[in-house]
Amino acid sequence: MTTSEILASAWEALAKEKYGFAGVYERRVFSESRFSIFAAITRPSGRPLLLLQLVIPPATLPKLDLRGMSLKPTESGNRLALELTSDSFREIFLAVAVDLVTHTLRARDEQAAVSTLAARLDHWRRFLQAAGPEGLSRSQQIGLFGELLVFRTLVARVPERVALASWRGPTAENQDFFLAGRAIEVKTTSANDPDRVRITNERQLDGAGLVNLYLCHISVDLRENAGKSLPALIDDISAALTEDGRPIFSDSLVSAGYLESQRHLYLDTGYVERRRTYFAVGVNFPRITPAQLADGVAAVSYDLNLSACSAFRVTEQESTSVFAGGV
Repeated sequence: MTTSEILASAWEALAKEKYGFAGVYERRVFSESRFSIFAAITRPSGRPLLLLQLVIPPATLPKLDLRGMSLKPTESGNRLALELTSDSFREIFLAVAVDLVTHTLRARDEQAAVSTLAARLDHWRRFLQAAGPEGLSRSQQIGLFGELLVFRTLVARVPERVALASWRGPTAENQDFFLAGRAIEVKTTSANDPDRVRITNERQLDGAGLVNLYLCHISVDLRENAGKSLPALIDDISAALTEDGRPIFSDSLVSAGYLESQRHLYLDTGYVERRRTYFAVGVNFPRITPAQLADGVAAVSYDLNLSACSAFRVTEQESTSVFAGGV
């Protein structure tokens, strides 16, 4: 049985048990592990918990509040409890629990387990900042689709590990792809005005400290039950990756707000790529940068009319070759 199946089976069995008092009902899972891990249910709410028993001093244990769930030491101080706090997050709670258990089982000792838990929870915090039970917004879906189109191109042109490391969009850095001083910012639109893109801050097209900076504009049409869906594109990319690369790709998707168990939310919307255009961002390129702002002015966003950028157009071959030259 998989980790997911073992946990789901334990919670299901606990839910079926009769009980006479309010409280926490638990059973140990993964008994062969060096760590004591328990699936539990709170009565009478029936909400699931994941309990990790540790001997690390309570002061070193992470205490975090996430959307729909929390992680905190129990009253005894030697257990860490991941608790569902909102029923609408039940599906996400299961994904988080499976991820935490999977990484805990790999830890060499309890100190490493606590450090791993903190890192994984920070990872899931990014997911919950980007999405939730309702999934990604339409604009987020469109933006992710465009980034993945460029990522698929890079996977075919640079070593896999380099392509995976270069994708920075999920971690909300200034540009969506970065490699050894070279960067690509991707803007994907489906609006009636395909030549206008929104630049969300003054650093997105700032080339300070960069060897090369490119702007990639992708125009798509949305089609119900036609074209390429977001899950289908993700499946294509996953199939092209190695067994070692897929977990890294999956982690990046979670940071971007995409959860595989929510793929059904995205299946009905298809995308048809109309146009993909690259621009070399350099001297005289129309943009606003931090150096141009007066003291006290910050967090600037603006619309860029790409029809005024035609002199800066370059081919995809040229831009991706220069980007890959950073390897």
